[in-house]
Amino acid sequence: FGGDFAKVSNCEKAEKYYRRAAKLGHAEAQESRGRLYEFAEKPDYRRARKWYARAFKQYGSTNPDTAYAAYRLGWLHERGLGGKKDIKTACLLYRKAAKAGCAEAQRALGYLYDKGLGLPRSYAKAYKWSARAALQADETACNNIGVLYHDGKGVRRSKKLAKKWYKLAARAGSIIALSNLGGLYEDAGRLKKAVRYYRRAAEAGNKYAAKQLKRLDK
Repeated sequence: FGGDFAKVSNCEKAEKYYRRAAKLGHAEAQESRGRLYEFAEKPDYRRARKWYARAFKQYGSTNPDTAYAAYRLGWLHERGLGGKKDIKTACLLYRKAAKAGCAEAQRALGYLYDKGLGLPRSYAKAYKWSARAALQADETACNNIGVLYHDGKGVRRSKKLAKKWYKLAARAGSIIALSNLGGLYEDAGRLKKAVRYYRRAAEAGNKYAAKQLKRLDK
């Protein structure tokens, strides 16, 4: 019921009803209260952590309804918001949420494996988890798979497959994928298409694409 108030941006009323439901032990309300604190005009990350943790501990990450709370809690730990930075705890929370089917956590876990942050670097596992998120139409994960194919990390290098995944990501709304497509077409000598994709990315706010577009327009 609190969600109805959140939809009309009445944060005070939404918070009131979430508080009541959260105190009664409703995990979804606890997660929603965490979101209210995290995404408020003036975020309170400490309280966001508190309510995400309550939702997660109540039902655990195996419950799809609370897996997102585990993911958000991991995100706050990864960035050191609302408490100390703890990448290992973030990895643990991402893994639990990812196994419960949370696409955002799957993508985040794939990224950490790719960069070797808090986990031994493994491009094969980066691909595995990114692919799981991509199957749920996560545009960032689709782009990340494109990068793995472009660089030949964890998979056989293939610009054809990189382009395929970049296009899927771009259609789903990824701005960086538009820029990456511009780079692919530029490398192939297809400058008109490169300019087209760089322009689309630049118009959406991508600074790198804007710089490349300016260079090609000279």
